[in-house]
Formats: sequence, structure tokens, C-alpha cells
Amino acid sequence: DLTGQIQETLVMNLTKLTHLYLHGNQFTGSIPSAMSTLSELKVLSLNSNNFSGSIKEIWNYKLEQLSLSDNSFTGTLPGRLCNLTQLEELFLSSNQLNGTVDDCIGGLTKLRQLHLYGNEFSGTVPSSLDRLNNLVSLGLENNRFTGGISAGICSLRFGSLVDLWSDCGGPNPNIVCSNDCCSQCCPDSNCL
Repeated sequence: DLTGQIQETLVMNLTKLTHLYLHGNQFTGSIPSAMSTLSELKVLSLNSNNFSGSIKEIWNYKLEQLSLSDNSFTGTLPGRLCNLTQLEELFLSSNQLNGTVDDCIGGLTKLRQLHLYGNEFSGTVPSSLDRLNNLVSLGLENNRFTGGISAGICSLRFGSLVDLWSDCGGPNPNIVCSNDCCSQCCPDSNCL
């Protein structure tokens, strides 16, 4: 396992890099600000480390996969995340992210996988997610979302969407999810 912080000077010299896989190590600290200079980067996989701080330095508009799961990131999702219109996979699960999820996320129409589970997101599930016609997997469980899953999002289950997990189970569910909409309602023995 690699440990410690990723040095700014190391990142600055990788300007032609297209794929960066650093998952499954013991890196600490925040994402280096120089990460935003990697203009050719398509895949960034930093999951399963000990990164912390806010997500603020990843603004490469060519990114197709962003994987930051299983770290200790905090704070809200920056609005600039919605400018990453080439994203096909966005994994932010199992952090300590909070606040609401902006409706602009529905503009990431190439998304096939969106995993937000295991955070502290609150408010309602953005109805704009119904614009994500390529979505195969949507993980919303183990957050603080309230309200219901919109009919538009549920209609994706009759298209590409195979997995839709939310907190719609138990005696006092946080989310209302109609029949045949959510593929898994948490809390449940199958939920994390």
C-alpha cells in the first residue's frame, strides 16, 4: 500500500495522463489542487483511501469516470461538478458528504452509474435524475433524503435502470418509493 499525501509537484508533471488509478491505498490529506491541471484525464480512481476535506479540485471536463468512494470527504457537492458532462460513472459513496444534491446533476446525461449512498445528503431526491436515460445503477440509500422518488425516476426502471436503492424500507421509511420502482429498500438485511 502507498501512504502519505500526494505531492502537488508530482501531479503537475503528469499533464498528458489519461487514467489515474490510486485506489486501495492509504493516501491521506486532500486532493491536490494541481489535479485540476490534468487536462487529458478521463478516469480518476481515488476510492478506498483515507482522503479528507472537500471535493473541490477535480474540474477536468474530459472526465468519464470519477471514483472517490470509501474515503472521508466532507462538505457539500460543488456546483461545478455538474460541468463534468462527459461523466459516465460517478462514485461518491461511503464518505461524509452532506447538504442537498443540486438539480443540475440531471444534466449529466451520459451517467450510467451514480452512487451517492452512505453519506449525509439531505433534502429531496432531485427529480431531474429522470433525465438520466442511460442510468443503470442508482444508489441513494443510507443518507438523509426525504420525500419520494418521482414518477419520472421510476419510469427509468422500465428502461436502462436496473438497480435503484433507497431508504424506503423499515417501519418509518425516509423515502416513499412506489411498487416496482426501487429494486432495494433499506434498511434491510441486504443493505450496507
